[in-house]
Amino acid sequence: MPAANFPSIEPANVTVVPITPVQINRTLSGRETRDSVSGQYFELVYEFANLDAAERRQVAGHIANANGALQSFYVKLPTGLDDVSGAAAGTITLANSPAAGATTANYTAPSAQNATVFKAGDMIQFDNHSKLYEVTADSITSGSAGTVTFHPPLRTALTTSVDEITYSNINVLARYKTDMSYEVRNNSFSIFTLEFVEVFE
Repeated sequence: MPAANFPSIEPANVTVVPITPVQINRTLSGRETRDSVSGQYFELVYEFANLDAAERRQVAGHIANANGALQSFYVKLPTGLDDVSGAAAGTITLANSPAAGATTANYTAPSAQNATVFKAGDMIQFDNHSKLYEVTADSITSGSAGTVTFHPPLRTALTTSVDEITYSNINVLARYKTDMSYEVRNNSFSIFTLEFVEVFE
């Protein structure tokens, strides 16, 4: 069971690191073979500057509640990443049932007709699992029908008219990458750099 959600404190900066584990072998002739060795995941680095004492206690308390890297929890993507840049609006439901491994999904968007609903680089989720996906090409609806292309391939199959696309206020299931430390200055303000690793449970 996940720990409590990470406190709703906006970081000053965020670094998004898409991780695609690849094994690379090079022969004596210089020829390379490259193989994917596990599923893609994201690492997120949140930098907090000048947190006051109350905010420091919230974050420090959360680190303790999660037992460092032991327990998972939900962390909200910060402003600028937690909402798509396209014209997505209202409820967007699946219009087909893509299997695990698919990289496209058809959808119906009644509130965003004939519009660029998703743009390349937007972050989305599907409401039947917590994996974070990145849109790889602009998605324009014809009427209310559209197709979104994303990476990585689906971890879990989707169901027509049942599953929805989550495109705002996105929460990622994550854990701390390592034991966390922080700096407390003599003016009582604190600096944290927290590394989160996306997990699947």
